[in-house]
Amino acid sequence: MHKVLLLSLKSRNEIYSYSTFLKNNGISISIINSPKSIGSSCMLSIKIDYKFLNQIVNLLNKQRPKSFLGLYSLTQLPNGNQAIRLM
Repeated sequence: MHKVLLLSLKSRNEIYSYSTFLKNNGISISIINSPKSIGSSCMLSIKIDYKFLNQIVNLLNKQRPKSFLGLYSLTQLPNGNQAIRLM
């Protein structure tokens, strides 16, 4: 099992600006298509290593994007993904 965090936003522009904000705070990220389990497949999400959970929660509490949809824990299982909303 492999766990990652997904930060889901409605706005593509905000995805890119918030990803820069996260990088500037020392968090390694990648931008991916959102899995169907957390929303529309045409949305984008920011994928973050699970080890950054505490930092992400702190940053979201300080500066939450206007188009914030949720922070999810995504566990990659052999038979599919399991998403749990954390915020």
